[in-house]
Amino acid sequence: DATNRPLEIPPDFTLYADKHGLFDLNKRLLEQLIVQKPDDPIQFLIDMLTKENDDLPSVIILGPPASGKYTIGKMIASRLQCIHLTMKEILQEADRKDKDAAEECVKDKKPIPTETWVAAVKKRVELFDCNRKGWVLSGFPQTREQAIALQSEGIFAKHVILLDAPDSVLIERAAGKRVDPISGDIFHINFDPPTDDEQKERLETVAGSSEEEMMTRLAEYRNSIFNLTLSYPKVLTEINADQPLADIRDRCLEVVSAPERSVAPRNPRIILLGSPGSGKKTQAVLLSSKYRLVDIDCSHLVKKTISDDGPMSRILKPYVDK
Repeated sequence: DATNRPLEIPPDFTLYADKHGLFDLNKRLLEQLIVQKPDDPIQFLIDMLTKENDDLPSVIILGPPASGKYTIGKMIASRLQCIHLTMKEILQEADRKDKDAAEECVKDKKPIPTETWVAAVKKRVELFDCNRKGWVLSGFPQTREQAIALQSEGIFAKHVILLDAPDSVLIERAAGKRVDPISGDIFHINFDPPTDDEQKERLETVAGSSEEEMMTRLAEYRNSIFNLTLSYPKVLTEINADQPLADIRDRCLEVVSAPERSVAPRNPRIILLGSPGSGKKTQAVLLSSKYRLVDIDCSHLVKKTISDDGPMSRILKPYVDK
């Protein structure tokens, strides 16, 4: 009855919707409608519903030079079975016009314009493989301007991981960085060496890894990172990069594998555990009162069952007596 307020939703409907994730599905569909603004909304929703999985990973890895953005991004992408994107690869696959403009800027030692970067990133994430598997983007954006431009184009990350470590550690780590000129893979001679001897022989020093160059790059990074993090207030997680690579990887995987906190309505089911006298019953009464839940007291249930003197009473009573 549309005239009756507030509307009462039957309990069986909410249980069905909660069981099959209908509230979360509706939330994701509405989000994508608002972000993508398709010309044909109905067909867009149909296409979304026919996808094998519409909840794909989208992760951004940020951090100062030598913090391990590329290595961690590659590990996460491999574990999540999604596409690992780097700034170098994105430029290589950009349109000829954007690629030429970027090369011209590099030749003149000028920063590549934000519009060029964002156009290249958007083209890449819209390709079939990213749409089917999701993506992990390492090292971009580098400024708040770039982050806002990405968001304006509808490119949002579910998780943003910020790797950080003291400058002294990063400078020392940069001295050991090496790059494979053929594959473009980045290694560290001490922490992450290649397993192939032939590949190890052809490694080259990474440009910009001297102490003076690192100090300049780190100063530029420190000046821009605070404003950049303001663009991701709810999805940003900072992780200490001054620890073993395996620990960093495990912490990052823990972050990106955690289910996104949903604001969709659901039937709450809460279990309170604790030692005797910790306040379980008190908190249960408060929660049930505030959120209109059913307060189930297990000790009360046992006593009530015994007092009913039914078949279950005869089973429970010996245990309670002992």
